[in-house]
Amino acid sequence: MDYFPQLSTGTSTQYPLKKSLTFRTITLTSEDGRVSKYADGGWRSIQWELQFAGLTSTEWTNLSNHFADAEGRLNSFPFLDGSDNLLLWSGDPSNSAWTVDPLLHLASGGADPNGGTEGAGLQNSGTTWQGISQTLAAPANFTYCFSVFARSSASAQMRLSINGNGQQLQQQMAVGVDWRRYYVSGSLPGTDKLIHFGLQIDQGNQVELFGLQAEPQMGASRYKRTTSLCGVYAACRYDQDQLILTSDRPESYATTIRLIFRESA
Repeated sequence: MDYFPQLSTGTSTQYPLKKSLTFRTITLTSEDGRVSKYADGGWRSIQWELQFAGLTSTEWTNLSNHFADAEGRLNSFPFLDGSDNLLLWSGDPSNSAWTVDPLLHLASGGADPNGGTEGAGLQNSGTTWQGISQTLAAPANFTYCFSVFARSSASAQMRLSINGNGQQLQQQMAVGVDWRRYYVSGSLPGTDKLIHFGLQIDQGNQVELFGLQAEPQMGASRYKRTTSLCGVYAACRYDQDQLILTSDRPESYATTIRLIFRESA
C-alpha cells in the first residue's frame, strides 16, 4: 500500500482534527484477592479523526482511491502525521538516528530559546562544510518543511537541505547572535521512498541549535520534541467501513476519515 496521500495544498490533514492516545494497563489478581496493576509499555493505540472540507474533485478521488485500495479496514499503509515531528531524537543530534560528519563536534545540554538547557552546540573543526542528517522512509515527492532554531556569536553560515530523487532543496543563511527559526520547504519530483534532511555549517565555525523539526507540509508549526517515537507511522489502518461524501457546491467536497495505529511489543 502507498502512503496516505497529501492534498494539493501539500498537507495530509486539515484543522480541526482529533488525535487520541490509548495505553493499556495489565491487571493481576492473586488468589488472596490482592490486585496489582502495571503499565504495558509495549502497547499503545493512536486514533485520528481527520475532517476534510473544500476538497477538489481530484483530491476526493485520491482519497477515495486510497481507501478502496486499502479495502477499508483490511490493509495497512504508512501515514505521516502532520500534527507531529517526523524526526527521531529531535533534541539530541548525537543520537544514532542522526548521521554526523567526522569533523563536526557536538555538545548537548546548552541553552535554548525557552530558557532551558535543551540546546546543542555544533563546532566545525574541518576545512569544508560539515553537518548532520537524518533519513526517513517517506516519499521524496511529498511537500516538507525542515526547520531549526539557531544562533551564533561568530556569524556562521548554515545550510538546510531536503534531498531525494537525486535532487535537492537547499537554503543557505547567515546565523545571527539572537535565536531565530530558519527553514527550507518544498517538494521534489520522482518516486523515491526515502527523504533526507540535512544541516551543515561552514568551515571553522560553530552554531547553537534547538528544535530540529521536519513536517509534511509547506510551513513550520510549533516545535514538538521527539525521542524514540515520531510522526512516521508505518502501519496505519482505516477505522471505518465506508467514506461518506458531502458537497455544498461544485468542486467543494467534505468527508471525515478515521485512522488507527496499534503498536504491540
